[in-house]
Parts: sequence; structure tokens; C-alpha cells
Amino acid sequence: MLALGIVTGWLRLTVVGIVVVTLLQGIWIILVAAHLLREGSNGRDV
Repeated sequence: MLALGIVTGWLRLTVVGIVVVTLLQGIWIILVAAHLLREGSNGRDV
């Protein structure tokens, strides 16, 4: 039962970690896309 609890806790941590990383990647992609769109709409080269 102890091993089962350890495995369950590890799986839960892994799932939470994957969700957090996915959210951070999504936020980063949105920020980069917004920055590129804003630079593009300004019509100037950087």
C-alpha cells in the first residue's frame, strides 16, 4: 500500500508539472505572438 501511495503521489506531481509547463509555454507563445503582431502593425523593422 505504501508503494501504491508513492506511485500515486509521483503520478499526481508529474501531471501537475506537465500542466504547469504547458500553461507556461502557452503564455510564452501568446506573449511572443502579441509582440510580433504589435511590431508588424507598427510597420517598422527591428
